[in-house]
This record gives sequence, structure tokens and C-alpha cells, in this order.
Amino acid sequence: MSTLTILSVTLITLALLFYSAGVWAERLSRYLRPWHVLCFWTGFTFDVSGTYAMHLLATGPFDLTEPHTLTGQIALWL
Repeated sequence: MSTLTILSVTLITLALLFYSAGVWAERLSRYLRPWHVLCFWTGFTFDVSGTYAMHLLATGPFDLTEPHTLTGQIALWL
């Protein structure tokens, strides 16, 4: 497995962990605190970085008309 693949998987996994920590901590406390927001934005940063690393691994051109690309972009920007 290439270093870039390992980096991509690590970044996306960190995104999942930070997103989950921020969302669940807010849900359980029932109050949005600054560190919840920080967790969310840290997760978003890892998500964008992991997505970019996967883009570097892709061999085909970037095409927004393909369903996989389109749904991925929509999910990222929602």
C-alpha cells in the first residue's frame, strides 16, 4: 500500500473521529460549546485534506458529472 493511500485513510478516519466527537459531545451536553465547534472544523479540515489526497491518487480526470464525484462534493459542502 502506498504512503499516499495510508495518508488518505488516516485523514478520513481522523475526520470521522473529530466529527463524531463534536456532534456527540454537543448532543449529550445539549449545549453547543466552542470546543464542539473546534472539533467539527478540525474534522472538516481532515475531511478536505483526505479528499484531496484521494484526488491525487485518482488516475482519471475530475468530472463533476459522474455520480460518485457529484454526491461526494454535495456531501462535503453540506
